[in-house]
Amino acid sequence: MELTLSVMERLTLLSQLPQSDSIDRLLIRKELVGLIEITKVEADEIGLKEENGMVQWNLEKAKEKTIVISESTKNYITSILKELSDTKKLTVQSVDLYTKIVK
Repeated sequence: MELTLSVMERLTLLSQLPQSDSIDRLLIRKELVGLIEITKVEADEIGLKEENGMVQWNLEKAKEKTIVISESTKNYITSILKELSDTKKLTVQSVDLYTKIVK
């Protein structure tokens, strides 16, 4: 599956990924992080910075990134987002991501 994500969607997804899980799911997580993380070069290019607990970047310089994910990765992301929705912990920042991947 081809997926195009904004910087906001990538940061949101990274923040939603669990830190502990089964080994199979952690291996999927590791691969996914490698695809969506913001590299140092990219952070410098878009002026990404954190101040007072808020992350900011230059929206004009930020580019969407297209990645290719496997069905198992899609299922992994879907399960995380559905669980957040089912437990009423899905945030406003996650709505676009949810609609892109789950619906």
